[in-house]
Amino acid sequence: MEAQSAAGAVFDDRNGQTIIEGILPWICFGFGKMLVDNSSIAESLSENGGMKPMPEINPQRLMNDLKHLRTIGKYGTGVVRPAFSAKDMEARQWLLDRMKEADLEATMDGVGNVFGRSPHPGKSVLIGSHTDTQPQGGWLDGSLGVIYGLEIARSFAEDRDTAHLAVDVASWSDEEGTYMGMLGSRSFCNTLNLDDMQRAQNRIPSH
Repeated sequence: MEAQSAAGAVFDDRNGQTIIEGILPWICFGFGKMLVDNSSIAESLSENGGMKPMPEINPQRLMNDLKHLRTIGKYGTGVVRPAFSAKDMEARQWLLDRMKEADLEATMDGVGNVFGRSPHPGKSVLIGSHTDTQPQGGWLDGSLGVIYGLEIARSFAEDRDTAHLAVDVASWSDEEGTYMGMLGSRSFCNTLNLDDMQRAQNRIPSH
């Protein structure tokens, strides 16, 4: 595996091609931002020296998903969905199903990270955040980044100018620290410490 960094990106190899595989989570993923590879996506959106119109999202579909995700663990004006609780796993299963409906290759890894990978080969961009919450956390905290990532992937796939581009989506596990802060993204970036993992305990005994 050949790796290098640029603008905080981590490059890896998938199907024999170099792709953008991740961004340091505390820089970008926690805020639902995305990194675009200029050599592929930007060129696909350029036309006669200018820029083609960007794909349009489906705002009703976006809001429907955000509002449905809010119902899983809803409490007052917020959400109670601590990492690895029944409601957290219900939300992750729902997200896997939505990714499959979007024709993404949906998987959950060994630490609970949920991925929706584009079936297209070549360079990809990975967008995401988290869907676990603090006790009575904000209903858009983390979820906004995940669902926006999903909507971007769907919108790119539905636009003929961008349908060939690969957009992957991620939902990291335990970003809020029920057991260990940023567990999933640290695992993805290969920065987990075994001793810390062995000492990890549920900090919310009541859930």
